[in-house]
Amino acid sequence: MAKPVDTLLGEFYVQRGTRYAPEVVALLDDEDFCRDLKETLDETRKSVYLEVYHVKR
Repeated sequence: MAKPVDTLLGEFYVQRGTRYAPEVVALLDDEDFCRDLKETLDETRKSVYLEVYHVKR
């Protein structure tokens, strides 16, 4: 099952400085960047699901 984007972003914040670079996680503080990232991830996920569906048919 796919992990929701907001859950993933929360994990980035919680694990910044240990698992994820704090400078990279700081990019998520930019609302425009975060919105674009969510849209891109959602669209890519939908595209992959559709491709798999059509291949498996």
